[in-house]
Amino acid sequence: GNSSDSVGTIASAEVVWEALHQNTTPQSGDLIRNLKYQDGIISFETTANEGNALIAATDESGTILWSWHIWITDYVPEDDYDTYPGFEDLKVMDRNLGEMSSEKGKMSYGMIYQWGRKDPFTTKNMSSTANTTEQETSANIGTDEYATANPTVFINSKRQGTDWRYESNRFAWGTAKTALDPCPLGWKVPEGDENSLWRNFELGSFDSTYGGMTFRGNDATQDIWMPAQGYIMDHSYFWIGVGYEGRYWTTTA
Repeated sequence: GNSSDSVGTIASAEVVWEALHQNTTPQSGDLIRNLKYQDGIISFETTANEGNALIAATDESGTILWSWHIWITDYVPEDDYDTYPGFEDLKVMDRNLGEMSSEKGKMSYGMIYQWGRKDPFTTKNMSSTANTTEQETSANIGTDEYATANPTVFINSKRQGTDWRYESNRFAWGTAKTALDPCPLGWKVPEGDENSLWRNFELGSFDSTYGGMTFRGNDATQDIWMPAQGYIMDHSYFWIGVGYEGRYWTTTA
């Protein structure tokens, strides 16, 4: 839904990973069944389970040409969204991408992203079949082409605070939706400059019981609660701050 460009000559489709919000690791088919590529169409069936999955189109050699995050939930963003004073025309999802619930707690943990990449990584509270590995960025690895073909590879920057891309692209998530935007059709990553919604919010109180921060509107009419689901260190693949820290991206690099 983000682009009309061809991904190349597709030979087949595959399930890259499946993830559940529970301790039991999913078995193949717990979320996605009967995935196939036929007559130019990728089709699949979902089950009664809620969760997240990644499916991919591959060429004859098995190389991933493109992949799609499948968010299996009864949440309907068009029906349940928030608006805020001064931004009444801006619809904001009431949860992070991949969350199963907007209620406080670990079920509200969504997906983790490297800025400017379209494919998510699973969070600590999810059990997943993903075989996530890491690579240090280089001229060959730190590219959109490599990231697209290797959605389960976390690409380390060479040092803290630098970009996973070998050559930065500050417009990967733009004001206009790009092909790399991870949001569903009709939605996009929010803007984050001085004219954005977020300028009207300040830190409120941290909820140690549920692990999240309340951001309070300056006009005191509405708050935003965001779970502290932690993050992956950008220059070395290890988790930090699950339950007491979090990072949220906007389109602003």
